[in-house]
Formats: sequence, C-alpha cells, structure tokens
Amino acid sequence: MKGGTKVNISDLKENAKHGTDSFPVALYDSYWPITHQWHNEDEFIYMIEGEAEYNINGRRILLREGSCAFCGGFKLHSMMTKGEGKVHFMALLCNRSYFFAAEDVCNKYFDRDIQSLFRDGISEEMIIIEKVKSVCGLMEEEPFGYEMKVKKTLIDIYLTIAEKGMFEHDTAPSGIPPKNILSAIEYIHTNFPQKIYICQLAELTGYSSVYFEEFFKAYMGKTPSEYIMLYRLDAAKKLLGETDMSVTEIAQSCGFTNVSYFIRSFKKAYRTTPYGYKKNMEQQLV
Repeated sequence: MKGGTKVNISDLKENAKHGTDSFPVALYDSYWPITHQWHNEDEFIYMIEGEAEYNINGRRILLREGSCAFCGGFKLHSMMTKGEGKVHFMALLCNRSYFFAAEDVCNKYFDRDIQSLFRDGISEEMIIIEKVKSVCGLMEEEPFGYEMKVKKTLIDIYLTIAEKGMFEHDTAPSGIPPKNILSAIEYIHTNFPQKIYICQLAELTGYSSVYFEEFFKAYMGKTPSEYIMLYRLDAAKKLLGETDMSVTEIAQSCGFTNVSYFIRSFKKAYRTTPYGYKKNMEQQLV
C-alpha cells in the first residue's frame, strides 16, 4: 500500500457510553446521518421518516419509512441520505452480553456478525418492528418496571430472529472493511480540518483517482467529497454541543475556510443553523 497512514480499526470506534453498567440499553431520537463507526453494542434502527442507506461493512440496506434494521455489535456501519433527503429515526443500542452472558447456552443461536432488515407490510417482519417500537416507547416513557419490560421484549426479539432465521451472516471477518477503504476513512477522520485532495486518498489505496472514487462510493454510498463534508459537519455538531467555541472558531477548526458556507451547509444538513443548534443544546442542559 502506498503512503504511510497506519490502518487502525480502533480509531473508528465510537467511545460514547450507551446506557449504564446496570442497564446497558440506550435510545437515541435522531435526524442526522451516521458517519462510519463501530461500537460494542447491537443496534436496531427504526425509520420514522425519510429514506437512507444503512451501510453494514459495505452491505447497503435501503431503509424506508416504517422499516427497521439490525446490526450486530462490533460491525462498522454508517447511515447516508441521498442528496438532500431528510431522515428521522430511532437508534436503539443494547449490549447483548446483558441478556446472554459469556457462558450462556443461548449464545449458540447467535454470533457477532448477524444483520437483518425488517420491512413494513411483511407479517413476520412486522412482528419485530412492532416489538422494537414497543421498546422505544418504554424507553421514552419509563413506566414502572420498564427495565424488566425492556429486557423481556428484547430477549423476545432475539428469540424471534433466531427461531425464524430472520438474519443474514456477514462473511467479512470481524467487521473490518477492505484495508484500502479503511486507510482512506482513517485519513479523513484524522485530517478533516485540513484540505484533503482526492489524489491523496487514492494514493493511500494504490488506485487511480477515478477508480478510487468509484470504489469508495460503491462501498460507502457516498463520494469521498460527500463523506468528507458529512464528517466535518458531524465534528462541528459535536463541538457546538460540547464546547464554548464560537461558530467561527468551530467552522475554522473543522475545515471550513468560509463561515457563511459552513452555516449554509450545516442548515442544509440539519435543518437548523449552527447557532440554533447550539442554543437548543444549551437549553437541554438547563
């Protein structure tokens, strides 16, 4: 491989803690795409509105309104919208070891590579969708004993998936994509504040620029330029919610030389201005 970038799968791990040690289940109500990442927890995605490609280690699943997808833990995944498409979805994350301990006999029915798509309108798959929606409702409302109800329903979901064979196995080892793609992704994540040229990324993979762009889009569902923009905006969103930096400082630190362009791009992606997003996050902390 050309170039000197070290391919390191650990750099793509999402380090946020999902749930608590005693209840490792978390629910996120989101309107934003997911940049390429992985985490220990299994992930259920329920699409409330819109349409997007849910990428699991290079296998792209089209998620439409009312459908649901499942990605086993330790798998690299992302969610990309098409063009200016807007999405609204629930992401339900849970650590499977909470339900089935390491030596649990039930583990013989699963492995870490399972993945599924459940579609609205297909009776057997609707069973899973309704149960996922039920868990989401319990997590939002937190009625008496909701933890037990959530645990019971999730175990029932796993049982139904296993019993009816409603999953596919990913043949790629350990959720690691081709190294030439991984090196380009890592380079983007490391160097996004600077100008990134497609020829630089192509050289890391050993491909020509034209072939690299085609290969990257086939795997990721976005062109390299689109992915770079998505990652910069995601990094800016995190800084807006977690720091006291000004909008101008955040724009510059995330690779935007023109603040007006940053504001337009942010509003186009997230349906609010950077300032509006920052104020909303501040109000949630009060």
